[in-house]
Amino acid sequence: LLFFAIAADDVKEVERLLSSGEANANDRAGPDDLPALLFTMGNEGLKNKNEIIKTLLAYGADPSVLQQFNGHANRPSTSNHHGNESGDRVSDLPCLTIHSLTHSRCSYYLTRVTEMPEKQLDALRQAGFDPLARMPFRMIGQDLVLQELLRVLARHSARGSSSPVSIIFAGPSGHGKSFLSRSIGELLRIPAHTVNMTNLRTQDEFLQARSLTSKNGVRPESDISLAAFLSANEGKRCAVILEEIEKVADKSASNTLLMPWELGKLNTTARQYDTSHVIWISTSNAGEDIVFDFERDRGDRPCDRKEYLDLATRIRRKLIESLGASLVSRITTVLPFLAFTHAEKLALAYQSLPSDASLPKEELDTLLEEILADYIPSEGVRSIQRAVQRHYEDDMW
Repeated sequence: LLFFAIAADDVKEVERLLSSGEANANDRAGPDDLPALLFTMGNEGLKNKNEIIKTLLAYGADPSVLQQFNGHANRPSTSNHHGNESGDRVSDLPCLTIHSLTHSRCSYYLTRVTEMPEKQLDALRQAGFDPLARMPFRMIGQDLVLQELLRVLARHSARGSSSPVSIIFAGPSGHGKSFLSRSIGELLRIPAHTVNMTNLRTQDEFLQARSLTSKNGVRPESDISLAAFLSANEGKRCAVILEEIEKVADKSASNTLLMPWELGKLNTTARQYDTSHVIWISTSNAGEDIVFDFERDRGDRPCDRKEYLDLATRIRRKLIESLGASLVSRITTVLPFLAFTHAEKLALAYQSLPSDASLPKEELDTLLEEILADYIPSEGVRSIQRAVQRHYEDDMW
């Protein structure tokens, strides 16, 4: 079934089969005993090839099969006593080339390491948070954010805590804060409501806020107020995303969160809401100067966990200046988003290219470096996307 879904270019069916356990990401098929990952990478007719590859990897496909293929492809075939070619027929498949394996849009994801302690994974499974372990195959960079997010959720689950989860993603614009916020709801398959906190002044304005449109401009399925969303999902796991929380115009709006973040209850003049199952996710650009100073001092040296947690503490102090200690003290964790490495910027540039872009390796490498020459750290991926757009528009006009 898995191979039929791959051949049909059906990403949703591939994910359904893997998530339900009807198929395994390392399944093999055909006379060549071809792994699903290799079968997908060699199929040049798939429009959704990259998404299928990332889905397979997210569900545990072993990328080492590609190295095995490289060895087979470079090994000369031998003839048997009938004069026929013997050995691995995989090496004879015309659609599988070394170039297609090592210079694909998914090459970055093939190197992702997602190992975690079994105890941590068990805690995530018991609480239903384990789908978030697939997040490294949905976004580029921010490994420390993802690792710490999973640790926090695992600890919260293991304690059996009834207190709400409140997280702040902080740091420079264009580094994945909003993307990760949206993806949490999508991966957990829970309803989500996104509020732009900019210029909100009162509790009533906060509760009446409609959910933001999606990136493609589509309104959410339920175009309702936050109050109606909380009422409709009372007692259920759901996510509320608070964009740019530090830009609230008056603390009367943000102070509405004091009880929900500590006691899991929201009191209004009309009624009390049970918010104990809400995952509160806030984004903030506060502390971006601290992040850039940290990166400048660190240079090319990898960031270890102790340094990362020290940075988180410094940004928490910064958030107190804008949000106040009463609110910040109720935040479960503050997770700083770090600047992209050169390898991550290259992967982002490659991913931003048009889907039909096909260039020889030398031309591709030159184009990617030209795009990165226009990279602006304070804008992050947006500066890369703008450089790609300008390059292709210049060719058109």
